[in-house]
Amino acid sequence: MLYVTLGFLLAGLVAGVVSMVGGIDQRERYSLRVRYLNLPTFAAFATVFGVVGYPLVRYTGLNPAAIFAIAAAKSMRAGAALSRAESGASGNSGRPILA
Repeated sequence: MLYVTLGFLLAGLVAGVVSMVGGIDQRERYSLRVRYLNLPTFAAFATVFGVVGYPLVRYTGLNPAAIFAIAAAKSMRAGAALSRAESGASGNSGRPILA
């Protein structure tokens, strides 16, 4: 499980760099429909999965299923927050996106 979390972390960082260097596709920038499964969303998911999962594997005695569930839940929250930020939805609650 240690190598899985480190692999997700590395893949997320690489995907983040690729998405920053590549930029936004000109066709998708002005489209009316937002694609929620894109490279920056994957980068956020994978990076957060690795960042949350690695300390859980390294410093706790939790079983792998619990570690996977915790890391996946936090990663989905980060991916959803990024998708929400990309689509321009701000909400009316006044809370920060990740709160």
